[in-house]
Amino acid sequence: MASEDGRAARQPDPEPSTTHWSAYDGRARRPRAEALRAVYACGWRGPAQYGLDWDVIGDRPLYEADVYLAGPLADWTAHLSVVREAAVPLPERLVELLVEVTE
Repeated sequence: MASEDGRAARQPDPEPSTTHWSAYDGRARRPRAEALRAVYACGWRGPAQYGLDWDVIGDRPLYEADVYLAGPLADWTAHLSVVREAAVPLPERLVELLVEVTE
């Protein structure tokens, strides 16, 4: 899209590229998270959201605040258990080759 003088119009900055909970603490013009939820790289998202009390957290960065993480961590651990139980063992020959390559 071009501007009135024919030059290309500057595109707006993209949305933040992180979902890491500590990035959303209101600093540097970032929004404040309303809640935490466990997520994993495979695309899984935890079933529950755990609210954040900004009256207690105050202006501290989330990574410095005493945020209770037991709920999201329990959800994440449960997900890893399901994945571990569904995993198929590698064939023994492949394990041997992988060990050989790493030595």
